[in-house]
Amino acid sequence: MTAMETRTNGRAGTETLTEEEAVTETVMLRLRALETGMDNAAFQERFGKSIKEALPAWNSLAANGLIEDTGKSLRLTAKGVLISNEVFLRLKGV
Repeated sequence: MTAMETRTNGRAGTETLTEEEAVTETVMLRLRALETGMDNAAFQERFGKSIKEALPAWNSLAANGLIEDTGKSLRLTAKGVLISNEVFLRLKGV
């Protein structure tokens, strides 16, 4: 029986994220927006700290040319886009 047939919302469940998980998920989602990346001010407003403070892997990823700070936002470099799954794993600490 589908959610429509039972008149439910179709959600199987919910998940509560820790702040660290929310930070990582937010950044990974926004980094997929290749043109804009993660807006520094929006992140600061939401989490009360800079992206660089929140993500220990940031310096290593930047030093390896995988992410960059444009001044307004943080985004994947062309090299980072090619191996974005690896970048995301490193952001998660894997």
